[in-house]
Amino acid sequence: MAEKDKFDEFLDEVEQDIRQAKFKRLWDKYGKLTSSALTVVLVVLAGYSLWSNYQAREIERQADYYIKAQTYLEQGDTTKALALLKELSSGHKTYATFAKFSEASILAAPGDKKDIDKALSLYQEIADDSRLELVWRDTATLQFISLSFEKDPKQAEALLTKIEPLCAAGRPLQALALEQKGVILYLLGKKAEAAEVFVQIVQLSGVPEGVKIRAQTMAQQISSES
Repeated sequence: MAEKDKFDEFLDEVEQDIRQAKFKRLWDKYGKLTSSALTVVLVVLAGYSLWSNYQAREIERQADYYIKAQTYLEQGDTTKALALLKELSSGHKTYATFAKFSEASILAAPGDKKDIDKALSLYQEIADDSRLELVWRDTATLQFISLSFEKDPKQAEALLTKIEPLCAAGRPLQALALEQKGVILYLLGKKAEAAEVFVQIVQLSGVPEGVKIRAQTMAQQISSES
């Protein structure tokens, strides 16, 4: 099934479930914070997993905790937010994973709580958890690669090796993985190889429109530079 079709299927499931008041509060609160394609993937899958495997009372309690943590973040109180997220990380599998992603995001951001090594450790922990759906693990791997490259561009070749399996046909985030691969190649000065990757993205079926537009733009940019 194409990536877009998978996303649409997940969204249909979520739209039915968020009519429940408790999860709608979480969706409304967290939806305001979405800022990237990867975050959208996390939100959609969180809703799908929660409402297909939920344990009502515990999930309701953890929903309250998560909303409270996001409120602290909006208020700039990262200390209290991190404390709640760490507590959630040992709870229900979906919320535990969601909390780890959020904690890693805070630790990777500029500020007095910045700790890139800890953020990388959390992303790797998620990626290595065989109990999780592949899309969660691939999302964590992509975040790990992006942050690792930001920390030390000299790791680029090793990171390209790490991202290669995610670029294979059938992987849930193939287009996003290819996009990241193309960006790394471009920043390394390997423009011809980067262009091939971006053209490959454009030619894939079912690619999210935003990803395809960015790939077309990059391919055109590289062509104009040659």
